[in-house]
Amino acid sequence: MPRPPLSEERQKLLGVKSRAKKQQSAAFAGRPRMPGYLTGAAREKWRSLVRYLGQRGVLTPGDGEMIEQYCQIYARWRTIISEIQKDGSPIVECTVTDSSGAGITVRRESPASKLANRLETQLRQFLKDLTLTVASRERAKPAKKNPEEEPPKPGTAGWLLAEFEEKKKQEGKNEGTEIAPAVQAGPDITSI
Repeated sequence: MPRPPLSEERQKLLGVKSRAKKQQSAAFAGRPRMPGYLTGAAREKWRSLVRYLGQRGVLTPGDGEMIEQYCQIYARWRTIISEIQKDGSPIVECTVTDSSGAGITVRRESPASKLANRLETQLRQFLKDLTLTVASRERAKPAKKNPEEEPPKPGTAGWLLAEFEEKKKQEGKNEGTEIAPAVQAGPDITSI
C-alpha cells in the first residue's frame, strides 16, 4: 500500500519538492465582464454560468470570450427550439419530383431541426471546454487566487502595513470622541 502524500507544510519543513501534478491552474481567479449587448436568454445564461464557475473556483477573466460565445449559441438554440415547438414537429413534408416528373410527398427533417442539432453539438463542446460535463469536471483545476485580493499573512510586512492603516482609519473615525487610555497614568516622577 503506497504512503500517503506529504502535506505542503511538511514538504517545506523537510526541503522536499513534490513530483505530483500541480493541483492549481496557472491562471488567476476573477470574474470576466459581461458584454453589454447580451440580452434575454444569453444574459441569464451568462449570469448563471459565471456564478456557478465562480463558486467552483475555476473562473478566470480570460474565460469571458468563451462564455460569451456559449451564451450567444445558447440563445440561438433556445430561439430555434421555440420555433420547432411552435411549428409542432421537427419533420416537414416536402414535394419533390422524381425522374419521371411526378410529384412525391416526402417527410424530411426540418431546416430548423438541423440547425438545432448543429447548435447542440457546439453547446456540448463548449460545455466540455468550460468543464461543465461530468467527465471534464473532475479534470478541472481551481484557479490561483489573485495575490492582490488575498489578505496578507499575519506577521509579514504587508500584514503590519494593513494593520497600521486599519488603526489609522479607526483613529480618524474616533477623532470627535475621547478614547480612554488603556493604562492609567501614575504619579508624575519627572518633578522629583
